[in-house]
Amino acid sequence: MKKLILAAAALAALAALSSCAKRPDAIVPVDIPMAVYQGQSCQQLGNELVKEQQNLSVDRRKRWQTGIKSLKSYSESSKSIAI
Repeated sequence: MKKLILAAAALAALAALSSCAKRPDAIVPVDIPMAVYQGQSCQQLGNELVKEQQNLSVDRRKRWQTGIKSLKSYSESSKSIAI
């Protein structure tokens, strides 16, 4: 029975996390002016790329941790329900 409750909690958490993401075809492209990058060396552009990738990684990790916390919270609250 515990496995069933945990599976239901996992599905609920997955549904909650996936509902936040936009479908790829719904993402609107953003025009970035070339002036932002003009005059930068390849090294500077590479550093900027690494920085942005790290920011994305941190954001992804935060969203993952939020989902895990939600799952744990849901799991703990479901333990108090008598079946």
